[in-house]
Amino acid sequence: MESFGTIKGRSCAGLAILLRMATALCILILLPLSAQSTPRTLSYQGRIIKTDGSPLRHSSVSFIFKILNPSGTCVIYREQISGLDMSNSNGLFDLAIGSGAVVYPTTGSFNILDAFNNSTASYSCEGGTNTYSPSAGDNRRLRVQFWDGLGWSALESDLVIRTVPYAAYANAAERLGTYLPSEFVLNSSVPSCAVGEYLSFNSGTWACVPLGSMGLGTVTSITVGTGLTGGTITTTGSIGLGTELAGVNALATTGFVSRTGPGAYSTSTSINLTSDVSGILPVANGGTGATTLAAALTNILPPQSGNSGRILQTDGTTATWVVPPATGITALTGEVTASGSGSVAATITDGAVTSAKILDGTIATADIGNGQVTDAKIASLSIDKITSGSGKYLSYLPNNAACADGEVLKWNNSNSRWICGTDNEGAGGITALSGDVSTTGSGAVTVTVDRVKNVPITLTSPATGQYLKYNSGSWVNSAIAISDITNLSTQLAAKIDSSQMPANCSAGQTLTFTSATGTWACSTISVSGSNFASATANYVLAAPNGSAGAPSFRALVAADLPNSGATAGTYTKVTVDAKGRVTTGASLASSDITTALGYTPVNKAGDTVTGALTVNSTLTAGAAIVMGGNTVIDSGGGWHRTYGNTGWYNGTHGGGIYMIDATYVRVYGSKVFHSDNTIQTGTAMYSPAYYYTSDRRLKENIETLKNPMEKTLQLRGVAFDWKSTKGHDIGFIAQEVEKVLPETVSEQKDEKLGTIKTVKYGNIVALAIEALKELWRDLRGVDSRVKSLEAKMSQVEEQNQLLIEQNQKLIERLEALEKRVPN
Repeated sequence: MESFGTIKGRSCAGLAILLRMATALCILILLPLSAQSTPRTLSYQGRIIKTDGSPLRHSSVSFIFKILNPSGTCVIYREQISGLDMSNSNGLFDLAIGSGAVVYPTTGSFNILDAFNNSTASYSCEGGTNTYSPSAGDNRRLRVQFWDGLGWSALESDLVIRTVPYAAYANAAERLGTYLPSEFVLNSSVPSCAVGEYLSFNSGTWACVPLGSMGLGTVTSITVGTGLTGGTITTTGSIGLGTELAGVNALATTGFVSRTGPGAYSTSTSINLTSDVSGILPVANGGTGATTLAAALTNILPPQSGNSGRILQTDGTTATWVVPPATGITALTGEVTASGSGSVAATITDGAVTSAKILDGTIATADIGNGQVTDAKIASLSIDKITSGSGKYLSYLPNNAACADGEVLKWNNSNSRWICGTDNEGAGGITALSGDVSTTGSGAVTVTVDRVKNVPITLTSPATGQYLKYNSGSWVNSAIAISDITNLSTQLAAKIDSSQMPANCSAGQTLTFTSATGTWACSTISVSGSNFASATANYVLAAPNGSAGAPSFRALVAADLPNSGATAGTYTKVTVDAKGRVTTGASLASSDITTALGYTPVNKAGDTVTGALTVNSTLTAGAAIVMGGNTVIDSGGGWHRTYGNTGWYNGTHGGGIYMIDATYVRVYGSKVFHSDNTIQTGTAMYSPAYYYTSDRRLKENIETLKNPMEKTLQLRGVAFDWKSTKGHDIGFIAQEVEKVLPETVSEQKDEKLGTIKTVKYGNIVALAIEALKELWRDLRGVDSRVKSLEAKMSQVEEQNQLLIEQNQKLIERLEALEKRVPN
């Protein structure tokens, strides 16, 4: 990693942290917080380095910043800065926290600096109903995440923001609460005034001024005017204001009050208007200014001389009484008709009153006179206007004549009306059927099927066993023919027919098929061994043991064999007579095995075989020489080994493989076990030490491993259980190792799986050593950078201490100023 430049800002503090990320990244972060009062952002600088020492290079890196309470349980503020191009930045970044998209809180004008205000009564936490109430001196935590193009990574621990970064909330120094400095008076600039003095501001200076020094006088007299009581005041006294004007209190309580002179008033019952007036003259609602109806009409209407029947007509300026002109309404047409002038009768056109013209529920029975609504007056009546109810029935009588019991209403097209008629259809109500099915008669009718799918049916003397067959546009009755069944002749071609069978056979004969002629013939029944299916080995076909019955395949029992000619005794050989019976045996002579062994045995113990002894020249499965007890081959102490495929070879080599007990197979004579191929075991192999052939003289193309740390991080150590032994173990998965280090993986033959993959575990040590050396180089570089950062931190701490002292002095000045400002 690389160190950073100087921290920007007049007085600032930084925090340098080295963390190893879970995403295999190392990140060095410098967090300077500006203590000036103007900026509303926090500078965040750093460099992201991968574990292999290369810087992060990506065209779109995103950061998420969270400000939390001291315990880290409440997110006060969260923002995201997206799309930072670091493809050519060599891993370096310089961000301004507060300039990104605010994710929380999303309401109001809350900004990054508001998150550090400990005077806030309460903060709402993101993602829930919890709140955080800060106390004086509370610090904050900064939680950082970044997107590197593969996924989100987070710093392993939060950055604790202590006292110095709170200078970022320096906008509080510009205000007291929500008030600007220009809205306050400095307490030290305000003098202490004596009793009777007041503050006077003149040319930027406050001063105490006596009341009389500004040329102000006093009131020496008040002359009492109309409506005031108490008289004129020259020096001291009191003035009273009455609730009513003088002279009005004694007047009557009704009528109008008018002023007749200075301080004099009188009452009257009306107001006389002697000239035109403007504005609004109030008159009682509906009033005319007159006290009688006749007077009111006279005041409002133009004069008329008592002629009746006249109407009031205006020409736009004046109104006069006139005789109704003959040019008025002379006739009404449409649904309501009338003609003539004056008072004429109006009639409703026949059929004009429809249900649409009648508002539901508006006409009561009392509104309609008996017999007043005739048929001609009702053009149409919607069926929904006829309501049902208890005791209501349809009592229509066609031609005013009741229908007979059981009759129904039928529609008569010739007269276009409903008439009484007989119910010819009964319960079904079907008058006719058409199409494939037809009927005759009425009531209980006869149904005839004339067609099927509109194809006519033509029957000619139907007979039992026939069926309907489609034939050239009609259905006909026909017997079943072979040609009627699709492919039947082909299907029956390989079947037996009567021509293949003999006329008859004799008793006890069976049918035998002759392939040459394709016919069956009568033949005598014969049974041979080939007629039996496979039977169990060593079973015989025999009658039941001890009783008569059908024979079956079974094992021989003692009762099946005769014992004539045989006596009890111990024999080394037996004799079988011509009938296969075992007779009395005799002792085994050496001549009995001469032919088999190829030599004549002298006796049964200590005999010597000269020449090659071949045991079963063609070995089959299970062929072997079985020896019991402590059998000795070559008592002279020589070692034996196979020699080609011809037999055993005897030679002295000073060592060999032997098993002296049930513990181990041992290598004798301090010899080294050597194999030109793989040695495979079913379980574990162990030894005090394993040596790998590694002589430089045996190698070429030697080079140091590349990217050892990157490859090491790709390996996965696992814990597992062996399926064969159920034992628990740890190690690698060969298929996973093969993707990273294919040189360490090979395939071996396996009896069950065919081939299996194996790993050269010891060779991975070389990779681990080179990875460790790479890590050591990184740590040495980190150590030097840490020392450099520690030196810078020492300077930062001194600056922090200076800033703390300055902040303390600022707090003391603010507290002094607050005490001097009056409540």
